[in-house]
Amino acid sequence: MAALTFLLPLIAILVVSMPTQGTAHSLGLTCTSAQQGDVRYNLLLPGVEYCDGEQWRPAGQSHNHPTPSSCNEILLNGDSHGDGFYPLATSDGTHYLAYCDMTCAGGGWTLFATKASTSFQFFSNTFNVDSASATDHDAAGCIPTGEFNEVMFKFRNSESCCPSVVYNKNLGAASAGKTNLNNALQCGVASTEQIQNTDGFYRHSPSYNQCVRDPTSNFHSIARLHTYAAGTAGLSEDHSGTDQWIDMWQTPESPPHAYSAHDTPTSRGAKCIAGHCLGAEPIYVMYR
Repeated sequence: MAALTFLLPLIAILVVSMPTQGTAHSLGLTCTSAQQGDVRYNLLLPGVEYCDGEQWRPAGQSHNHPTPSSCNEILLNGDSHGDGFYPLATSDGTHYLAYCDMTCAGGGWTLFATKASTSFQFFSNTFNVDSASATDHDAAGCIPTGEFNEVMFKFRNSESCCPSVVYNKNLGAASAGKTNLNNALQCGVASTEQIQNTDGFYRHSPSYNQCVRDPTSNFHSIARLHTYAAGTAGLSEDHSGTDQWIDMWQTPESPPHAYSAHDTPTSRGAKCIAGHCLGAEPIYVMYR
């Protein structure tokens, strides 16, 4: 982790961490290839600055690109330095740090919600910049822009991104279920529970095809997918479902069930991705 530094005229104070693994080199005073990827907050501007390997640039600007709005934009611009924290900006000019997954399924994923405890529900009708950097605790959120194609659900330490489940906003059969889920992800959660067949999913699971994309082409439709109002029960397959896709309910599920693996009984049904339930690992909800 590298360093976010607050700059005063004569002193620099190390306060947080940065995109790449390593240590702070000069408390944010210099920017060389050794500090590439470091982030600091300059009180003299004021604003966030990002080291591109040669100089400090305002609000995450690289040599040729304006402030990015997503991790995928950073990746496409060629400015990725691997998984970690990067400065982003909203359309109204708010600057913030976000955790980016630059490796799973091609990378470019921006964190917007985290489920760490079994009872927490991640849906929200308000975008919260703090949720974008919440890698180890509960944080509700939604996607701040309608310009996303996919959402990924994965455990923090999923080796080779497996297990994970990906939902594609645009592909798969159109349905009321897709419309409802798309709205929920974009800060428009319905006020009542929705139970609808929803197409557009694929997964990487140790239990299917050795973590290779499943299905290998096209998409899977989850029957009777439950999408709940913000602050209630979350996102889950039906209790009569396969237990092999998404189960992020607010309470554990009693037998009978068909999960492939779980670390504790309380994780079953509450923190399950692609049939694997882990109470000890946060679930990241990310978009690109």
